[in-house]
Amino acid sequence: MRRAREWLAGLVPQRQRVFREHDRTACRLLEPVQAALIAVEPLLFDEHQAVSRRADGAELASQVEGMWDAYEAAGTADPDLARRLLAARLSAMRQVYSASDLAGAIDIGSRTLAYCVRVLGADHTETLL
Repeated sequence: MRRAREWLAGLVPQRQRVFREHDRTACRLLEPVQAALIAVEPLLFDEHQAVSRRADGAELASQVEGMWDAYEAAGTADPDLARRLLAARLSAMRQVYSASDLAGAIDIGSRTLAYCVRVLGADHTETLL
């Protein structure tokens, strides 16, 4: 019985170490996403320029989607980063839509809506926009 108690007592520090390492790994995985978003956010433009900057808009939308995929692959939640990525995705969707790429806009919009419903809930104000 004493051995079992000692063994169990040894598990607590091991579990704490595993959780700390998981948090460190998740933060390292999100750092490139945060850096890329900082670089891309100023490049997002108003949808009124979408037709004249169609190629730029498509490239930015692709970059934002890649950042989103990396964010989800990290398997952790950073509410501020998620909110900024959602704003970038919505901006990219508006640009793609304004450039008359309806299929691309529907694709981005439906995936963004599904995430909002899953994470924020169907009745959240961000989801209803």
